[in-house]
Amino acid sequence: MFLKNNLGHLKKYPKHTFKWKFREETYAELVLTDELEIVIISLEKIKEMIENSVLLYPNNIAFYEKENKEYKGITYSELYSDMVNLGNKLIDMGLKDKNIAIIGKNSYEWGLSYLTTVCGVGKVVPLDKELKKEELDKQLNNLNVDLIIYSKEQEKKLDHNKYKTIRMKDEMKEINGYETIKKLKNAR
Repeated sequence: MFLKNNLGHLKKYPKHTFKWKFREETYAELVLTDELEIVIISLEKIKEMIENSVLLYPNNIAFYEKENKEYKGITYSELYSDMVNLGNKLIDMGLKDKNIAIIGKNSYEWGLSYLTTVCGVGKVVPLDKELKKEELDKQLNNLNVDLIIYSKEQEKKLDHNKYKTIRMKDEMKEINGYETIKKLKNAR
């Protein structure tokens, strides 16, 4: 997944703070460290920011996703449609205001899961994909998660009998494709 506005050009501003404003309200503020690590200080009204992007730039590319060695652009309209669709399904599953863990490699589905959760479904719990099985299980127990959205590489680390799970790509395509979602309805 690549954000359309790559932050690589900000290398010349180490230890700088950037703010994005719209209608005199701060939506996001980030700080660049020496290693170009991005630390988000605050996020406010991210849902409104996305909705405004859809209204202003519906056909502009929001994300790029690699499919079969080629990059496919995903517009703001498609992103928003996927967010609404996934959000509705998660709420239908009884996950409104619940803890939703996300673990996996960097992908459109990871970003979609994160944005959908923070924009009105529940509380997001992003987890480090490099965690060992024991560490992951301990964190999941301590965090009291209600759902885990994970990538294929995390499959063997999870206890699918203990948690409700959704696998990125496979099961999410069914959600975003407006098709029946037997796997989600039967999620443990």
